[in-house]
Amino acid sequence: MTHRLLIAAAALVLAGPAAAQTAKDAPVSLAVFQTAAAAKMLAKLDTDHDGKVSKAEFAARKAGGDKAGGKLKGKAGDKMWLRADADQDGYLSKAELEKTAASRFHRMDVNGDGVLSAAER
Repeated sequence: MTHRLLIAAAALVLAGPAAAQTAKDAPVSLAVFQTAAAAKMLAKLDTDHDGKVSKAEFAARKAGGDKAGGKLKGKAGDKMWLRADADQDGYLSKAELEKTAASRFHRMDVNGDGVLSAAER
């Protein structure tokens, strides 16, 4: 019995890196990409954790100038805000962030097959 448990544990340990590699290389669908990208954007931009990004939060990130916020600077950032805030309520909702992510997905999906390969990502 103990022998079987040790073999099973060893198999899991050895399979871990292979499973991670496979997941990393696996194609990503639009739905998965949208959900993950919107969650990532909310985590980075929603500093008051109210589930939406205010223009002030966006501007603060824009002013930060880090790698993730690089595209948010200046007029490009203002244009991005206007496009993303579809209902013009002064906030970016999860749905608006998902729409922005979908647009990015379609630009990245070079071959138009509806999934992002590891090479396209």
